[in-house]
Amino acid sequence: MNKIIRNILGAVILLLVLVYFYHTLGVIWNHPRDLQWDFKIYYYAGKAYDQGLDPYVRDNLVQASGKKFWLHFVYPPLTLAFLKFLPKVDFETGCKIWLIFKVLSLAALVFLWKRFFLRNTSLLLMIPITLFAFDAAVFTDFKAGNISVFEQLFVWSALVALLKNRKMPFVLLILACSMFKISLATFMFLLIALESPQKWRWLAAGLSCVAVIAAANYFLMPQLFHSFMSNLQFLGERAENLNFSMLAFWEDFFTSIGFIKRLEIDMYLAYIGYALTSIAVAFISIQSYIRFRNRGDKNNIVFTILFFCCTYALIMPRLKNYSYILLIPALLYLFSYIKTQRFVYLLIPLVLIPVSTPLLESRTVDSACNETAGMKIAADSTVETRGFAGDPPDGD
Repeated sequence: MNKIIRNILGAVILLLVLVYFYHTLGVIWNHPRDLQWDFKIYYYAGKAYDQGLDPYVRDNLVQASGKKFWLHFVYPPLTLAFLKFLPKVDFETGCKIWLIFKVLSLAALVFLWKRFFLRNTSLLLMIPITLFAFDAAVFTDFKAGNISVFEQLFVWSALVALLKNRKMPFVLLILACSMFKISLATFMFLLIALESPQKWRWLAAGLSCVAVIAAANYFLMPQLFHSFMSNLQFLGERAENLNFSMLAFWEDFFTSIGFIKRLEIDMYLAYIGYALTSIAVAFISIQSYIRFRNRGDKNNIVFTILFFCCTYALIMPRLKNYSYILLIPALLYLFSYIKTQRFVYLLIPLVLIPVSTPLLESRTVDSACNETAGMKIAADSTVETRGFAGDPPDGD
């Protein structure tokens, strides 16, 4: 009887969650110009590039869109070859198509998690946690119109290929991800976990391809590459911008100490703290993995993958809140599989993940005000356009 009651209660909760999700999608669907601001950047960066403008210059995005902008385009130049197809439809239609594909991608992502990584996890538990875990990372991604859900679908498809010992699809899918975010190339090192004599060749080949792609951004589009490098300064967002990385943690920590900030050494100490913490996390993770392998669980590649995801999240210098979608399977695995304390030492990366609350920094609660101020700055700025090919842009 108790089991029946729990199942009924779980079904009711799941229904309420899905109704809430549907309502949220409706709000995003009906307000394409107020939400999905990241998609707006992708859309008008592609349009500016197609018009012969440098999309890394924010004022060129203003010219391409005729709208106010407070964000910058920060993806590598080669990605523009894909983004230039977005403006083939009008903006509002593009927003809705983007949203539809994100819903389908999220459904595919949940299927992959359930089918290959979380077979013993009930959907009654899985769906609510997927939608609300880590400060509702999924909802934040949908609202912002970011590429995170698409990115995660590629990453987890690659990890499925790794589970099946299919090295070529794994490498190709990680390469596709790293074209947008080169940090994801770190997942290539998971090849080491395979029981295959060819794994080192595939790892060397994969990392070499990453280097070729990075170099191609410079040699094929040198002027755009320099603009891209200039825009990297805008990636240094703090926790106020929902960046909950370990580096942001140390930045906020030392900035909050008055005398250290007055001495203007807060950033140096933050980098030192981040470096030492990353080294410690990497060392503990490697030692834990070695002990795990020595216990005889050599075939538990699922646990190794999820453990790697946790370590990755800890050592990345920048991790926006929607990027925490990566950790949802690890959280669900913890709930469903870890029933004893003998694997506790392997959970250190998960336990150490910074919580998504501001740390000792009063300005972190003013993000909404900062975004509004940024919009005003963009509106008041003088429009200055620059072509990326050395020729004046075509006028409309």
